[in-house]
Amino acid sequence: MWAEIAKQLLIGVLSVYVLFGAFLFFAQNSLIYYPDNTPHEDCAAFPQQERYNNTRMHVLPGDDRALIVYHGNAGRACHRIYLSPFTQRTLIIVEYDGFAGQGRPSSTAHHQNVRDAHAWAQAQGFTDIAVLGESLGSGLAAYHAHLGEVSKVALLSPYRHLHEVAQHHYRVFPARVLLRQRYATLPYLEAFEGEILILHGRRDQIIPARLSEGLPGRRLVVDAGHNDLLSHADELSAFLD
Repeated sequence: MWAEIAKQLLIGVLSVYVLFGAFLFFAQNSLIYYPDNTPHEDCAAFPQQERYNNTRMHVLPGDDRALIVYHGNAGRACHRIYLSPFTQRTLIIVEYDGFAGQGRPSSTAHHQNVRDAHAWAQAQGFTDIAVLGESLGSGLAAYHAHLGEVSKVALLSPYRHLHEVAQHHYRVFPARVLLRQRYATLPYLEAFEGEILILHGRRDQIIPARLSEGLPGRRLVVDAGHNDLLSHADELSAFLD
């Protein structure tokens, strides 16, 4: 009798495990992306909007240098006006497919957004280009740097590989196998010859600071969480300018 009970219990546990694993696989976009789909054009904070191919950008004119920003997995590019006090550079916030009312989000589409933004920036005649990535966007900023013609990379709450973040949150599941959306930072920075600044919060529970260990560059771990990191942004301002 006890053997039969144990067998049924094991079957039940395995069934739940398989079903939840299937949920993670098929519903992962809803767990990764939290877009605000207010139309891109509805953004009074930025006076200039640009488009290259199908990639949209908000632009706040500054000096003849550029800061190209890849935002995190929530909201939309318009919300990143809060970065403007930290640089005198022309501020360019790249919008992703699947955000601000256009397309569907995916790592494939987002890497194409990076290629478009890189090509657009190369045609503008900026004297210097830096890139900044927040959270999910750190992998995209690193990819932009990998494409070339970038002097500096700043990463806020970055990761080495996104599957390591997924593994942290779903520890009993094979995240590398289940994760279809592929983002990485480390492979694109290993050969980068410019300056790199990494800023990470010691109390970050979304992307723990240990997940940025081993990334090249200057790494600062400060007393902050995931969403209040810019309260320690003096180093960021000095690095960018």
